Amino acid sequence: MSRPAEDRLRADGASLVADDETLAAVCPHPPQLLPGADHAPSTDEAKIVVAIPSRNEAATIGGVVSAAVEGLRRLGAEDTAVLVNCDNGSTDGTPDAFIAAARPLRSARMSVDGAITGKGSNVLRLLEYCRAARADRMVLLDADVRSIEPEWIERLLDSVDRPDPVIATPVYRRNRFEGNTTNHIAWPLMRAVFGRDVRQPIAGDFAFNLPFVELALTWPVPDSARLYGIDIWLTANAASQGTAIASVPLGRKIHNPGFPKILYGSQQVIDALLHAVVRHGRISPSDGVLGPRCSADEVAMRPDGALVVRATRKVRTYIAAHAERIGSVLPASRNLQSAAWGFRVGIADWAELLADGLRYLATTGELATTRDDLVAMYFCRVMTYWDEIDGLTAQGVDRMLTSQTDAICEAVCQRPVPFPDSIPPVGFTAGYWAPEVP
Repeated sequence: MSRPAEDRLRADGASLVADDETLAAVCPHPPQLLPGADHAPSTDEAKIVVAIPSRNEAATIGGVVSAAVEGLRRLGAEDTAVLVNCDNGSTDGTPDAFIAAARPLRSARMSVDGAITGKGSNVLRLLEYCRAARADRMVLLDADVRSIEPEWIERLLDSVDRPDPVIATPVYRRNRFEGNTTNHIAWPLMRAVFGRDVRQPIAGDFAFNLPFVELALTWPVPDSARLYGIDIWLTANAASQGTAIASVPLGRKIHNPGFPKILYGSQQVIDALLHAVVRHGRISPSDGVLGPRCSADEVAMRPDGALVVRATRKVRTYIAAHAERIGSVLPASRNLQSAAWGFRVGIADWAELLADGLRYLATTGELATTRDDLVAMYFCRVMTYWDEIDGLTAQGVDRMLTSQTDAICEAVCQRPVPFPDSIPPVGFTAGYWAPEVP
């Protein structure tokens, strides 16, 4: 940021004000600043940014902000921190709830415009804000988390207090029926493809230092990363480039149920992950031994039964319509046994299906086909897994997921294929897996 633009930023009591000319100078793609919001801090004022993307989370964002405020107070960072909310069209008063909870600390509200608006669009704008403010460190928090503690702020910030680029990812205990995309796709493929053991690569509650923010904003962005693919886009690219990734224990995570997004959310995550895999261009498995996993909570709560029935019907219809093609894309599917939810997909089956998908992508370059067929098989794996863990202790669940990750790494490593030099189109079309409009 040039010094003249920086000098035009000014403090106004507890509020931070930036005129339109200043914002354009410090932010190449400025977000829309909402009326009544406080604006960008100067370099000398903002050393820490606590950023919260949101959409219709008025019921929970206040608790998140209050915990962050208390965490900053305990650090003595009230005068060097700013809380920033980037909202995506909320209709329930989420931005107002954010501002009310942020007082008396300095805060800013933003919104995003564009052809693609989603969590990733919010996060990218927040990264740009951090870069423009030249803040040393940034914490990114989900707006719907209900179990946040003030201690999270210090733990996350401490983990990125270093000169080289670093991203901090959390380690949680979670309801065994949640975190499915993490457990069955993101964690195992991060290890199998990039050789990095990142237990929660799509968890949402992250921290970065400024060198990481500057690096991340140079990475090509597929459209899926402007949606729910943002978390895996950050962690997979970091892993691909050998960037430091810290793991920060945060205890239990309780948030709004993720199952309603199980199909379209996983599609977006898989899409962004496969883009990162193709750009990586190779399989780089880890030779290390997995340490003990302690991520499953003893508290277990199944998703709403009606939602499960609706998702099952959608998946069975997809499988029936594309059975022949699925058999070509994922040959291991030909040997699966039928089940009420489509196919029974055990650990060994799932490992082979993921390896099939990576090979098909590498040999054909057809990312969208690979992605969409994997969504259907992933749902079948989740339903089978729920059946398998019935009656297990939390430790038993953790052991099963560790064994699954080992099996996936082995299956992927047995099929080393180079990925083509051509990069898939960055566009994203949800097609069949698009969320249903109520």
